[in-house]
Amino acid sequence: MAAKAGIQQLIPLFLQIIQQPQLMEYQHQIGQTINFSTIMDLMMQVSELMNQPDIFVPMTDAQKAAMAQNNPGAQKVQGALAVEQARGQSKQAEIQTQGEVDMAKEAAKIGMEHVAEQHGKQSELELAEGRVNRGVDEGELRGGLPDMLAQ
Repeated sequence: MAAKAGIQQLIPLFLQIIQQPQLMEYQHQIGQTINFSTIMDLMMQVSELMNQPDIFVPMTDAQKAAMAQNNPGAQKVQGALAVEQARGQSKQAEIQTQGEVDMAKEAAKIGMEHVAEQHGKQSELELAEGRVNRGVDEGELRGGLPDMLAQ
């Protein structure tokens, strides 16, 4: 009986201690947590309600959904999660686009190097002028043969 009275006096102090968020944070840092089921069992023993129905029961799915809707913190977390997912997808698309641009630049560089090797040491300006002249020639040929050649 004396032990029971001693436990009854310590329960309020114990509950005040475990309600400190710093204690839970420290416990989690060292890989431990508080077993609230054991605390409830001790309270039930002290109160001599051991054979009574369970006070704490698991929430139903409907209750969980209602709680999530009414909990602004949960909504904030879900909103932040959606924003982070969108940012991640955007960043992935940006990286892919940049990769495609880099690949196109590299292909153009390799092509220019190949053309430079085939045409000796011509400058890029000379190559560009040659392409313009070729375009003019092709345009004239599409219009038909010149009169001098038709004779």
